[in-house]
Amino acid sequence: MTAADPQPALESGGWRLLAASQRGRAHVSRNQPNQDAWLAASRLDGGLVLAAADGAGSARHSQIGSRIAVATVVNTLTGSQVPTDADGARSLVIHALKTARRVLGAEARRRGHSVRDYASTLLMCLVTEKAVTALQLGDGALVVHDGTALTRLARPPTARFAGETVFLTSPEALDAVRIDCIPADGVTGIALLTDGLEPVATSLGNGDPFEPFFAPLFAFAEGAADDALQASRSASLQGLLASDRVTSRTHDDTTLLLAARSLPG
Repeated sequence: MTAADPQPALESGGWRLLAASQRGRAHVSRNQPNQDAWLAASRLDGGLVLAAADGAGSARHSQIGSRIAVATVVNTLTGSQVPTDADGARSLVIHALKTARRVLGAEARRRGHSVRDYASTLLMCLVTEKAVTALQLGDGALVVHDGTALTRLARPPTARFAGETVFLTSPEALDAVRIDCIPADGVTGIALLTDGLEPVATSLGNGDPFEPFFAPLFAFAEGAADDALQASRSASLQGLLASDRVTSRTHDDTTLLLAARSLPG
């Protein structure tokens, strides 16, 4: 879904999720749609799947490509068996990425378009009882919190040229993808964000997560303990993305998924 409006939070295995997406000023001025998309779902085993994508601004149908990408990834990961180890988790998220590439190719052929018309980045996170597995292709960021420190997972290499991005539909996508798998023990927060939010959420110098941005937001998500609070706090998150605090720093679409939980003891 494009989530241009606040969406209900999801609770799965103790995780509470808030998510919002805002069309950027540049797209508003050009009468273009929000090209970001996000989707989240719970697994039958109590796990969680998160995905976000940012359609390429130069691609004619990128808003469709980003929607297809996140829907395919979430459907693939929610229907899979629980991976037994890190290698299995890595194989599973790569399988989801390859499936999304195939589905985009089939959509392009069906409509008589170039697959490049559906270009988008891809962020995904598979959360099981034992592990958090993150995959990133292109720009954006995946951040985890352990209650004390923030860590950026699956960070892509620094681009050779400004604005250079590898997309899901790029021939070199499988070589450019980055994956990290860490133990789930101790992880209390997970965030996925598209690149429009990076100027606000990460350090301009080294790209590290900006603690004053994330810490209150993870606490905010964790406190969404019932349906009324979840709806209210999702709307508040939407308001943050639409505020001058964010829109004065970026003209791009912005999307943010926040998953948070309290650990026993």
